[in-house]
Amino acid sequence: MARIRALVGELSAKPVSSEQMQLLREAHREARVHYERLRLISASQGVQKAGRYAVRYAYGLIRQVDGKSLRDDEKERGPWIALHDALISLYAEVRRETGVPQPDNVYREPDEWIDPELARRPTASPS
Repeated sequence: MARIRALVGELSAKPVSSEQMQLLREAHREARVHYERLRLISASQGVQKAGRYAVRYAYGLIRQVDGKSLRDDEKERGPWIALHDALISLYAEVRRETGVPQPDNVYREPDEWIDPELARRPTASPS
């Protein structure tokens, strides 16, 4: 997931080159392999479900870069935020499964740090 996020975050050229899309597709295949491994070794369905959503929203980022429309569950917050929230859930579930105290205590960055588009939008000045 980190590789997909990094690759998408580095894209500035429009349209995206075929080489860049190939790198994204390879990163997604790699993420799917890691997810399948997670399904094999995790005892918790919560971990498996959170991992699956992370893979889904990572693919949503790739679809967005490729010019495809957002899926229904990505329209409200966008795939960047959806992916980040899925990863936060995954981290919490893995922490719970491995016995880390306060497993839900995972730092969540502000939306504008996560989604490059939100960072470029003008913000309303405080009154």
